[in-house]
Amino acid sequence: DRSDRDAEGRAGELGQCPEFLRRLAHADLGPALAAFRGAAGVADSWQALAGLVERQHWRVAKFSLERDGLNYRRFFAISDLAGVRVEDPAVFEATQALPLALVGEGVADGLRIDHIDGLRDPKAYLARLRASVARPFWLVVEKILAVGEALPADWGVDGTTGYEATNLLVGLLVDPDGTETMTQAYHDFTGDRSDPADVVRVAKREVLERLLQAELQALTRRLARLATAAPRFRDIGASSIETALVETIAALDVYRTYADADGMNASDRARLGRAVAAGRKAAAWLDPDAFAVVEAALTLDPAPWPQAMAEAAEVALRAQQLTGPAMAKGLEDTALYRYARLIALNEVGSEPGRFATPPGEFHAANAARTTTPLSMLTTSTHDTKRGEDARARIAALPRHAADWAVRVADWHGLLHDPARPIDPVEEYFFYQLLLGSWPMAWRPGVPPDAAEREAFGERVRAAMLKSVREAARNTRWVFGDADYEARLAAFLDRALNPQPDNGFLASFRAFESALADDGAANALIQAALRLTVPGVPDTFQGAELWEQSMVDPDNRRPVDFAERQRLLDALPAGAAAFACWTDPVAKLALTHRLLALRRERPELFAAGDYAALALAPPLLGYTRRHAGETLVVIVALRHGAAAPEPITLPAGRWREVLRQVEVEGPFDDLATLPVAVFVDAGPR
Repeated sequence: DRSDRDAEGRAGELGQCPEFLRRLAHADLGPALAAFRGAAGVADSWQALAGLVERQHWRVAKFSLERDGLNYRRFFAISDLAGVRVEDPAVFEATQALPLALVGEGVADGLRIDHIDGLRDPKAYLARLRASVARPFWLVVEKILAVGEALPADWGVDGTTGYEATNLLVGLLVDPDGTETMTQAYHDFTGDRSDPADVVRVAKREVLERLLQAELQALTRRLARLATAAPRFRDIGASSIETALVETIAALDVYRTYADADGMNASDRARLGRAVAAGRKAAAWLDPDAFAVVEAALTLDPAPWPQAMAEAAEVALRAQQLTGPAMAKGLEDTALYRYARLIALNEVGSEPGRFATPPGEFHAANAARTTTPLSMLTTSTHDTKRGEDARARIAALPRHAADWAVRVADWHGLLHDPARPIDPVEEYFFYQLLLGSWPMAWRPGVPPDAAEREAFGERVRAAMLKSVREAARNTRWVFGDADYEARLAAFLDRALNPQPDNGFLASFRAFESALADDGAANALIQAALRLTVPGVPDTFQGAELWEQSMVDPDNRRPVDFAERQRLLDALPAGAAAFACWTDPVAKLALTHRLLALRRERPELFAAGDYAALALAPPLLGYTRRHAGETLVVIVALRHGAAAPEPITLPAGRWREVLRQVEVEGPFDDLATLPVAVFVDAGPR
């Protein structure tokens, strides 16, 4: 019995643990285990085991108890990853000591903080990080900003990890002229005319009421107790408060607000007010005072409970740790798999209803980023739903929208099994997933070998199974529908069958081939912009070549760096590197040459200004200047849409970095490559 052991005795026993475990690994445990083993169907025979379990500080429980039996904070809905209370100074010291020591010693240049919105008080945590290191260091946060949301100015960070740039860039690649045709094609094929905003709200409600039910109930209980401190609210029951909480959080258009010891800013208070108003509209049958309770607590309004503000603040802080996971699981991990009009736009931090990024919005965002030049720019991460070049290929679809609408209908006719159908939304999703991930190096006439084809097929099957489970429309991770998953597997087998009589694959290859150059042009433009606009470009592992990964774990496969080195060593000079846009060498050459330029002129990229060029569509361009150095970047967004007029550069000599040529006078070579990057070449 551990209760009568003193602390010294326990410490001594713990010191013997390694030796004890070594001996245990070689011991015969049969007799000991037999003493606790019962007989199937004989309840009394399990009493010894039940008694042993009851003597523990924890108990074995069925996993489904997590919906209403948890008493700790966890990582999203993963019950075996408990949240760490880093706001406790002792916990902070114990968990942050190593990274802070590495930064302090100069071994690490900075810190990237993932899941910042999961913290109780991000501002205080970040201030403590800064105060713990004597020297300045780079500090960026994985803060997923909604449209119109700004990074809190008082966090003392250098910027975000760059998801807003991800969505800005892919939106720029999408042809807005294809919006109507793509939308109609989606409606006609799937029959789904849901408002994307409603898809997100429904998904967030489901997440709160299913995956995060334990957290929701705990918050409801605290808020219901707080309500009794206000005479006006003491008769508002817990069930009404829970409904008001769900509807308010489902309508909140950001991951979280930031009430802290300094209160809540006006912008966050207004956002919560709008969410409450939307919640009231969605649950008009509910007593309005239930929403009043939620709004007063979450906005730190002291009027209803002047003597209970400490508890109101606790409720607000805990609510903020729930709204983030609700958005992440509801939007990123559910809604983005349910709404499939154009899945290139379904990314971390996106709004599924937005289609194309206007050039003016792109320029404004870049100009604003000059005030935070150390903010990251990313197009692929370990969390993106698809690799940057898969996304760029799918983003080319609106330029082929009419053909796409005909093709998907034909493909359905070739693959549909009326006796064992699959969801049309998930079928439509599959065609886009396959288009994005189909290796660009697999050109017609150069078929992959059987092993490559089989490996790719297995990756596609795994990504589709994950996608439909995340969507949770027809099956799910827990208590899934085995029959539906079998139907999906059979559909994928028909689609990926390598036999010559597979009419779908022949038609798909023809369509993929027709779109290939547009997809590659998009990918090259995206890489060039990421490497030249204000900010610090982040090149994801292996993305020096085509990055056509699907959702994790597919994007975490080992990278063949030896292959990249071999290709780099044999890189053709000048424009010859871009002879075939779908060749991975094209992206490698572009990446290598622009990174070399950044190393050659670091101050131009670190401190250069940003100014949009007045160019007629489909051209888009900008300049960056600093201390007498000038950079000019020009891209042709709709490759081949129309022959652009020659570009008149400012007087002087210019070096075109990608083609490795000097230029004087007009430049009209956007056929070799849809992007040109110029720097001043100086006097002759």
